[in-house]
Amino acid sequence: TGGTKVTGYREGAWIRITYNGKTAYIAAKHTDTKPVLETLYIQSRTLAVRPAKNSTVLLGTLTRGTKVTGCREGVWIRITYNGKTAYIAAKYTDTKPVLETLYIQSRTLAVRPAKNSTILLGTLTGGTKVTGYREGAWIRITYNGKTAYIAAKYTGDDDIYYKKLIVESSGNIIKPYIDSYGGTLQVYFEELETGYVYTNSNQGLYPACMAKLFIMGTVYEAIEKGDLAMTDYVDNQLELMITVSDNSASNNMVMLLQKTYPHKNVFSLIDEFCAKYGFNDTIIHAYFAYSYYYYSYPSDHVMVTSAKDIGKFLSKVYKGEITSAKASQDMLGRLSRQQFIFKIPYYLPAGVKTANKTGDVGVFSHDGAIIFSPKMDYVLAIMSDSKGGVIGDYTMRNLSLALYNHLQK
Repeated sequence: TGGTKVTGYREGAWIRITYNGKTAYIAAKHTDTKPVLETLYIQSRTLAVRPAKNSTVLLGTLTRGTKVTGCREGVWIRITYNGKTAYIAAKYTDTKPVLETLYIQSRTLAVRPAKNSTILLGTLTGGTKVTGYREGAWIRITYNGKTAYIAAKYTGDDDIYYKKLIVESSGNIIKPYIDSYGGTLQVYFEELETGYVYTNSNQGLYPACMAKLFIMGTVYEAIEKGDLAMTDYVDNQLELMITVSDNSASNNMVMLLQKTYPHKNVFSLIDEFCAKYGFNDTIIHAYFAYSYYYYSYPSDHVMVTSAKDIGKFLSKVYKGEITSAKASQDMLGRLSRQQFIFKIPYYLPAGVKTANKTGDVGVFSHDGAIIFSPKMDYVLAIMSDSKGGVIGDYTMRNLSLALYNHLQK
């Protein structure tokens, strides 16, 4: 397709290339050494702008109908965004302008015969539905059978539909899974652009390895205060604790915190961290192994959290609100390197980026994930208590896929 980058050798009027592992030829006259600069229009309601291909970092979003110019690089379009190189997913763009359905947001809106004209053809009242094409700061519409223009900033695209779509996800997608589950199923869902939250989380459950999220946060708090250094050892233990859920690494971090603060009960440090960030359902008062660790320091051995606290933790990490923006980004990186992706991420389409942490033991099976989808980023945290962990895993996979598909409409 146009813009595809190829390497090859010129042989007269042909270019010899390798295609699907074999020698092949293309007509030289249809190639050029310069990338093809394309003019494209955003087709989805919103489209994430990333600093690099496959990045999970969000620079911003482009709305449906926005005109962009860029060069195609595989499944990505390289553009300039706020003066810097950035990337958007090519499959949500097209060379054709988007016919948008919009709603007037002001009490009245002037209709002009041309952009920047002072001539008044008429007015549209608030809530009026119009269709048209975005041209910079203007929307080109048909008014009384003729081409006319209205100011784009006083219109809203399909925000009403978009918000309804998100809200519907709780009643139409999530709740049926909760109602039909043969045990306890806690769900926390947050759409990260609008801040819409749905949760039925109203009690604590045994967290299993989800507790490691709050231990990680407490370690980063100590590092931010300058009481603990990010040595190679600490970096390695944090990576093992999160990406492969290593219990020994988690215990080592708890012991290191106790050594760093010898005059405090180590578990009170985690309590302070949870209180600071509003994780009110969470108590982490135990190690992860029945060993000498277990009796090293006073504890009531309580371990409890909720899907709500897990979801809030992931949301705050995404927004850069845990400890610092840098620390949050570092934690997000570890979560995105998670090796256990057999629950919430399992059925999602190939290429969808996630950052998650799982926990399971006995009848308990949990997962919490940030999903970086083409149209929006969101948090989904699920905790389950059932007769078998496999039931919880299966439900998480199906609920996650159903929610993803609903939100991509």
